[in-house]
Amino acid sequence: MLYRKYRPSNFSEFIGQKHVVLTLKNQILQNKIAHAYLFSGPRGTGKTTLARIFAKAINCLNLKENADPCNNCNNCISINKGSFIDFIEIDAASKRGIDEIRDIIEGVKVRPFIGKKKVFVIDECHSLTKEAANAFLKTLEEPPDYVVFILATTEPEKVIPTILSRTQKFQFRFLTSEEIFEKLKKIKENEKINIEDEALKLIAQQANGSLRDAETILDKILNFSNNITREDIENFFGMVKKDFILSFFEALRDKNKKKLLEILNNIYLNGYDLVIFVDEILRFLRGVALVRVNPELKNLVLSDFIPEDFEKIYDILKEIPISDIQNFINIFLESYWQIKREPPILILPLELAILKI
Repeated sequence: MLYRKYRPSNFSEFIGQKHVVLTLKNQILQNKIAHAYLFSGPRGTGKTTLARIFAKAINCLNLKENADPCNNCNNCISINKGSFIDFIEIDAASKRGIDEIRDIIEGVKVRPFIGKKKVFVIDECHSLTKEAANAFLKTLEEPPDYVVFILATTEPEKVIPTILSRTQKFQFRFLTSEEIFEKLKKIKENEKINIEDEALKLIAQQANGSLRDAETILDKILNFSNNITREDIENFFGMVKKDFILSFFEALRDKNKKKLLEILNNIYLNGYDLVIFVDEILRFLRGVALVRVNPELKNLVLSDFIPEDFEKIYDILKEIPISDIQNFINIFLESYWQIKREPPILILPLELAILKI
């Protein structure tokens, strides 16, 4: 699996979350490591990966000047292999009860066998039962100085306030398409994969901010072909062909309902996913609206598109009133949620949206 093979092994390799990485590195270098941390944020953004890197840096026998673990000492090698006895990782989604927490409490009483610190990583900590979370509180608040807790969650709002108050909190964000694209390019070069950059860009966009998802998608694509084009990715995701999209926006600019309905029904009869189609329309409309209101945002917007595609859509819509673009966004956003609810005639919400234009 690519996401396992290319999982970062030190802070320098880690993608995104610069505010978190910088703080953790400074704490290590200044020997001001806290007793408990909470890593919260969307799935696939590096929470457990960064927890492992932090645990390695804490226990590394030959720490580098920039706080990177050496990955060569016995402690680093053991953590990389998953055999380091003083690094305990628990999935609270499956081990969420009072008995599991009692095991942790008992484990805290025992000093590290090999490492400098005993590190407990509790993934999906919001899944702990109320009884388990309450039993954990005292240990979390005042653990021995040789213990570090790292709690990770995708749903911080479900973590009880008393646990939140006992941790240093770090919010992880979605990665940008550009960050994901750059990592995929490195994988492409290392693995000598024959894939177009436009295809990688589409994978990065469809990953929705999750590097792990992007790497998993690339893995799946490689099972079908060793010579991957943009068209292969479009077919994999069920994305509407570029020519359809351009024709749709031209008809939208002209408010040509007859042409819009014709294009829409061609898309539907060709078996394309209407949710993906509307998502694509909304992405372009949002991008155009942002650049029209503030041209300085163009470089930021372009990072989420294949630039040539965005430029063509922008040229089509650049002369119409911004109020029209706002109206289009509202109409198609409403139809998007209606389609997601699976109406009896799937295409109907989009046909109604066109009639409102």
